[in-house]
Amino acid sequence: MQSSCEDFRAWSDSCMLTHLPTYDAQYTWTNGRRGSSCIDMRLDRSIGNDECLAFLQSIAYCTLTKLHFDHHRLLVWFQ
Repeated sequence: MQSSCEDFRAWSDSCMLTHLPTYDAQYTWTNGRRGSSCIDMRLDRSIGNDECLAFLQSIAYCTLTKLHFDHHRLLVWFQ
């Protein structure tokens, strides 16, 4: 798993994309198990390019409450 995360980071860096902070939930995915079999991870990311970020006055990402799915939904707010 670490290798794929490093590959993704290298790809986003080569495309000059910026990783934006996402607020609220620390982890955005779970395998739904309990105890030592439980896996929680941050799989969902918010990224943008410099042109888009320069155009916006402000931008924010946050997670919404997880209901029946294994992923949190993301909310983007921009002006």
